[in-house]
Amino acid sequence: MESRPYAIAWARTIILTRRFTAMKLVTVAEMRTIEEEADANGLTYSKMMENAGHGLAQEIQVLAYSTDGREILALVGPGNNGGDALVALAHLAADEWRARAYLVRRDPAGDPLVERLQKAGGEILSAADDSNFEKLSAFIGTADVVLDGILGTGFKLPLKPEIAGVLDAVNQAIAGLGWPPYVVAVDCPSGLNCDTGEAAPEVVPASLTVCMAAIKRGLLKLPAFDLAGELCVVDIGLSDEKGWKAICHEVADDELIADLLPDRPSDAHKGTFGT
Repeated sequence: MESRPYAIAWARTIILTRRFTAMKLVTVAEMRTIEEEADANGLTYSKMMENAGHGLAQEIQVLAYSTDGREILALVGPGNNGGDALVALAHLAADEWRARAYLVRRDPAGDPLVERLQKAGGEILSAADDSNFEKLSAFIGTADVVLDGILGTGFKLPLKPEIAGVLDAVNQAIAGLGWPPYVVAVDCPSGLNCDTGEAAPEVVPASLTVCMAAIKRGLLKLPAFDLAGELCVVDIGLSDEKGWKAICHEVADDELIADLLPDRPSDAHKGTFGT
């Protein structure tokens, strides 16, 4: 039954998302429609990407308090998730992180986001120049954070062989480390279907998934739920959009649960609230 993984997800999501209220739950199609409306109304895709990347960078900055260093490797695909990752890397590089981008099926030539990262001091490597994944493995070996931005929420199974190979190499590199990096997924781990919750076998399990604007329904279904790690949501500027306001499905957070539960005095026992 679908209801059980949703209920489990609510309980875990509460822990991480204490800063947020009214966390909306959307399908991939709903999110796409809302973004199209926002772009038509003047909140351009580039501005939404900037907001997303900046919010992503802020979430990663929080991790600096729990990691040994400030070195990040981003796996960057050709779509918007890859763009979000590049924006985040540029912000982090400007804040003295060692920021590296590993481009997967993304041409760096003439890419303004790649150029921005390089100007901020970031490093670029293309998977096309790393056929045996030796450099990828070496970068993972020194990274404190690995950012997964290869595939987005519109992905449908199966994985293309090139991307499956990269993800498999990432998993192997992480498995060989005594102190693995913290894995952060951009909107969803690459290789998940964000509507059905289906997952490719090569998915890199995330410690944290940073959801853009809303949690995608598939992340609260198995097996995706077990691969997404903890969830948080960043604002990309959609609060004034009619389509956004019309979304009525929300994920329970700690504030909502607290409103439903009575206060418990420190000396409470089972008889206080009924046995």
